Amino acid sequence: MRGNGKVFISHAHDDNTRCASLLAALDTWQVDYWFDTRRMEAGDDLTHAIQTAIRERDIFIRLCTPAAQRSFWVRLETGAFRGLQAKDHREGRESSRVLINLIMDSAYEPEPFDYAHIFVDAARKPEAEWLAELRRALGVARVQAAGEAALPLRLPDLSGSDAHALSVHPSGRARYTTIGAAIAAARDGETISIWPGHYAEELAITKPLTLRGMGQRGEVVIEGRRASALRFDAAHGALAGLTLRQSGGKNADCVVIVAGKVAISDCDISAETGGACVNIMSRDEVLLRKNSIHDGGGWGVFAGGTGIVTLEESEITAHAYSGLTIMRGAYVLARGNHIILT
Repeated sequence: MRGNGKVFISHAHDDNTRCASLLAALDTWQVDYWFDTRRMEAGDDLTHAIQTAIRERDIFIRLCTPAAQRSFWVRLETGAFRGLQAKDHREGRESSRVLINLIMDSAYEPEPFDYAHIFVDAARKPEAEWLAELRRALGVARVQAAGEAALPLRLPDLSGSDAHALSVHPSGRARYTTIGAAIAAARDGETISIWPGHYAEELAITKPLTLRGMGQRGEVVIEGRRASALRFDAAHGALAGLTLRQSGGKNADCVVIVAGKVAISDCDISAETGGACVNIMSRDEVLLRKNSIHDGGGWGVFAGGTGIVTLEESEITAHAYSGLTIMRGAYVLARGNHIILT
């Protein structure tokens, strides 16, 4: 690894769910990284913890997206790291600090200083290719060979690790064996990493959290057998890389968004019951991106709230009633989807 092998990830809060592939790879490579999911506002100061993390970590990965370009917070963190590089230079030390610009959105417009540092384009390259390039940039020992299958997730023993205290594995190789227990222990704004397995749980989220599946689609399964598989009622949050199934509860919905600004991405959602796969009642913005919403015994996406629902690049098929239902007062912005209404 370059420098001291420790990584700081700077990103806009709105890009939390885009980081799933990056974080899964870093976990697989057993890289020590800092990833803060809390929402910070313009004008806030860098907390002592963040300042310390930037100072103590020689590798700075800057996630480059339009949201990051607008983020006061990302600019502040990047400025702090570049200031440390400049200080090393002024004091005559050969700096071990490395800044890696990771382009995550093709709409990102490179800034002049981007090209003075390592530049990895994840927006225009296949995942395996850009991850291999990132691995070389980090100096991780083994480089993925051309044509090799996608990165296997090697699961370290996380049971005694404070850095991964909010990891869940059904066989006990993480601190928690159930997602519900991790949710109960989590603080506002934290991310829960869920390793492959079948979790027969009905989850109620009442605090700002991110739930992130650590496997391929279909490997992290959450099944609701009585009540809804997942019910969200908090200020904001995100779900990424999960398979959510509703197998019981008669007319129970699989995913219910009661309130909050929520992003759901790269998820597989289905319901054998007569309810909706996704029932949105929130007055806040909800984003559904790159999901497969299918085989519903009732509705696919039921938009019954008054907030804006953005539906992008999703497959919505094979439902008993309609694939997309928009109630009076709801507003849905749909683009790039494949929707079969019945």
